[in-house]
Amino acid sequence: MQIYKQTTSKDDKVKELQYFVLIGAAAGVIGMAPIEKASAASFTQPGEQIGLATGSPVPEGLYFLDLLDYGNNRSAGTYDSGILVHIPALVWSTPWTLAGARVEFAATPPQIISSTSERGNKSNVAALSNPFAEIALAWDLGDGFGFTNYLGVYFPISNNGLNNDFWVFNERAAVSYVANGWNLSAYTATGITGANSQGQRVTPDYFNYDLTATKTLGKYIVGGGAFGSFDISGLTKSGYRRQSQFALAVLGGYNFASFTTMLYVSHDIVSANYTTDTGKELYETRVFARLIVPIWTPKSAVVTAKY
Repeated sequence: MQIYKQTTSKDDKVKELQYFVLIGAAAGVIGMAPIEKASAASFTQPGEQIGLATGSPVPEGLYFLDLLDYGNNRSAGTYDSGILVHIPALVWSTPWTLAGARVEFAATPPQIISSTSERGNKSNVAALSNPFAEIALAWDLGDGFGFTNYLGVYFPISNNGLNNDFWVFNERAAVSYVANGWNLSAYTATGITGANSQGQRVTPDYFNYDLTATKTLGKYIVGGGAFGSFDISGLTKSGYRRQSQFALAVLGGYNFASFTTMLYVSHDIVSANYTTDTGKELYETRVFARLIVPIWTPKSAVVTAKY
């Protein structure tokens, strides 16, 4: 059944926001993976798309999304480590279509604060990471199904904290099923990394996937998901071994009148070659907090909710 609502009253804004969370809370905006030793299997943060219906079109408008996550840093090679990743992003779902798909844009300047301690040596970094921008084509396939394809790029940046003076190109794809309050989504990201200004590759190519299964109950969102990341190219430096991981997550969220919040916690179930100097495998636990705020939507827009 399709329900059409005009976005004019406060109640309608709430319904619009619930629909927004269900069928396209973001255009696949991204962040940074922990890279303290430039050895993480994924430059893109694994698990950042949990809770979002990344395969369905975002309703026309301009949106602000803020993702903050913290956990122990699996790529640092030490248990005494932590990394805070902040991903503030703007998503513009345009009024334009191409080949039947909604045209969407997203951009973010991620920030990182990290701390590691190894053999008594402490290292702290607080820096702006590689800015990211992407364009997406999002198709509404009907009957609750959607498909979105994204093309994006991380731009080189050189600073005292990270010195990530290399490009990373991204191709992403997602499918979603949204009906009767359910959001079932699968999202993949493939990253191709370039060499730095010295002609060296310090981060491998990678493949990520994020899986979501949530249910909206009134104003509440409950559920969880899973995610994984793989090094698909490897590095040539001595002693490097390809890395991968798989994690499970539980999620809760709430739709307020003018914004939505989500909180989810993940833990690695499988970890390969994220090891300390002693050879013991590292399993990461992370806490993610998300804020979604519609900045502008056309007053005359008709919102279609599929319940």
